[in-house]
Amino acid sequence: MSRECLFVEPKLGQWFYVLEESNAPKDAWDWREFSTAYGPFPDDTKANLDLVASRANVSGAEIIANDAYQEDPVLVGLFASAKPSGVMDRY
Repeated sequence: MSRECLFVEPKLGQWFYVLEESNAPKDAWDWREFSTAYGPFPDDTKANLDLVASRANVSGAEIIANDAYQEDPVLVGLFASAKPSGVMDRY
């Protein structure tokens, strides 16, 4: 089953990706409430490399760069508890 994914740059040079949990309810109003954030990464390429190397079943992704980011309470909470990458140093 595929999962939702979002790449976000809340501050210049600070990228995160938010990935829907595999056990998230499929009829949830906001899938982000059932997700985990990973990062920060220095750029979107490294965030994507980590996603591909570490996670599975992503159906595609939305990208929100810094110039389009508007602070969102759900995302702020996810970024505060983001999990660091275990493979980022490879790139």
